[in-house]
Amino acid sequence: MTIPTTIDLVLHDVTSRCYQVDRPADGRITAEVVGAGNWTVCIGHLMCVKCFDDGLRTGSTTALSIGQYYFVKVETPSPGVSATLRIYPTATGMDGRGAVGNLTGTCTYDGPNGKASVVQEGAQVSMQMTNSRRAAAGPHYVLDGTLAGRVITGTWRFVVLPLVGQDSRFAAANCKGGAFNAEVSADGKSIRFYNVEDPCNHSLSGAVIMR
Repeated sequence: MTIPTTIDLVLHDVTSRCYQVDRPADGRITAEVVGAGNWTVCIGHLMCVKCFDDGLRTGSTTALSIGQYYFVKVETPSPGVSATLRIYPTATGMDGRGAVGNLTGTCTYDGPNGKASVVQEGAQVSMQMTNSRRAAAGPHYVLDGTLAGRVITGTWRFVVLPLVGQDSRFAAANCKGGAFNAEVSADGKSIRFYNVEDPCNHSLSGAVIMR
């Protein structure tokens, strides 16, 4: 099928469905589920694939020149719930204006305890995060990534190491940061972190920045 397109999802007797869609010239598409229920979205470039059970309702591709089609699959543990699948070129979005608006702004996370400064220039996104639970002055985390569709992929680093003694030496060797992914919500009002390399449990994985 051609994109952009919307598909009404009501899966009664099955828990998944797969759709073949045309690949745009730049190879980048975004698929997202909006509405009730728990859904996971994944995209294959040769065939329908098994989705990871991570509850991500948005999936995006990078530029790909192989093949004429993509295969967008949705899975749910709760058949019978109605939702809508939207598939569109990442470059233009559903409405032809782009997948998400500019993310630049001052945001919150961890309730009232966290502040995040987000700057977007083109596809590049940088964030500085400060949490008032920590005694040391912030920013405590600095993140840099690339936005494709609604997914940010990049690296983060921990600026302030609060531990002392032997723990401090361990932290200096192991707690500097790592890779991360983050998903921008369909309405652009939140950014949720996942797949965060975080051996020292800074609680970034699963954290949500509210805009």
